[in-house]
Amino acid sequence: MAKREKVAALTAATAAELDAAKAEAVVKAAVALDAAKAVAAAKAATLAAARAALHNDNGDDATSFALAAKLRADADARAAARAATRESKPLVQAGQSSLTETEPPPQPAATTKSPETEALEQAVALNEKFESALAWKVLRPFSASKDARIRVALATCNLYLAENALLAKQTSAAKEYAVEAVNQATAAIELDPQSSDARVWYGQTIQVRAKILEGGLGQARVCSSMVQSWDRAVELAPTEPHAYHLLGSFGFHTSALPWIAAQSMRSLSPGLRKFSEADALRLLLKSEEFMTTPPKQYSLANKALIGRLYLKKGEKAEARLWLDRALELAADTTIVFDYAKEEIVDDTKKARAKC
Repeated sequence: MAKREKVAALTAATAAELDAAKAEAVVKAAVALDAAKAVAAAKAATLAAARAALHNDNGDDATSFALAAKLRADADARAAARAATRESKPLVQAGQSSLTETEPPPQPAATTKSPETEALEQAVALNEKFESALAWKVLRPFSASKDARIRVALATCNLYLAENALLAKQTSAAKEYAVEAVNQATAAIELDPQSSDARVWYGQTIQVRAKILEGGLGQARVCSSMVQSWDRAVELAPTEPHAYHLLGSFGFHTSALPWIAAQSMRSLSPGLRKFSEADALRLLLKSEEFMTTPPKQYSLANKALIGRLYLKKGEKAEARLWLDRALELAADTTIVFDYAKEEIVDDTKKARAKC
């Protein structure tokens, strides 16, 4: 083949490749998933044209041969595009969205949870059911975590374990769990000073530790710090119900103390503010205002205390409403309650009998 003819053949082959590229763009725009088939066919035809042009030994005009091959490649590419378009026509059935036969519905991006996140989710669910020993085992490998939420969960399960050990008269174990509960709650606050949950559980853990290690006087001494921690929790998360419940429950019991006992408690815990029955009722109602659905297990005590406060005020109709709500909640088998349930139900029934 003469040099001039070879140059002409290469030029034609290049033009064929350019057309194939155009065909590829058309197919991609028409049907994304089937573009690969059409492009493969177009490229195969293009390469055939180029090979034929470069290796033509028949004595024919090489340029004309390459042009014919190019036209053949163009036709093959267009045919492939049409075939791909036909294959992708949507199949629509009653009640279904229009999806192509070869195009699957979009899938959400897969997310991979870290071991800490998985452990935290499991432990929170276990703590909700008061399966504290299992929660502690799940979280134990992460006891030095930098995640404040894990430290809060550790404080929670250690507090429950401390209370259970105390009920079982396992004093040594109760002390260990109580100290660890405070340590974990303190760490949670240090890691995240804006965590409302950390403040809620710090207030509870220092009270339980004082009860186990020092008795009644110890509990009285930490009341001011406990209330301040719960007040701070309300400031940080004013729509969370737990801190309101704890403050309202504390107010309910302290407002009922004889004057001399209340004075003694405030002298042991300087800075502790006075709670009235009106304060307690306001806080408990605030907790109910923000209560989750389904309600937390402490909503049982919350409703019962509201009913009893209304009864004290002589508002029997309102008292019946809240006491009945408490008894109805106590019968809900989907909610797991702690060991105090029976005592709460007994007190509620006694109050209801007075309405």
